[in-house]
Amino acid sequence: NLSEFERVAGKVKNKKDLIDKSLDIMRKVSIKSILVTMSEKGMILILDNGKNYYFRSKAIEVNDVTGA
Repeated sequence: NLSEFERVAGKVKNKKDLIDKSLDIMRKVSIKSILVTMSEKGMILILDNGKNYYFRSKAIEVNDVTGA
């Protein structure tokens, strides 16, 4: 998730910064993609060729029916 990503790559300022930091990590460790989840902001898939895909999340109300 984003907080774990920031522990490795440093504080993310914006989407471009997230993509740049992801590409840097991918080059260093020879991986082809990174998926970063961002809670209610959705998630972003970043590929080593620089393409990225953003997936919005949809908040739903959940009721606790466990009785705890």
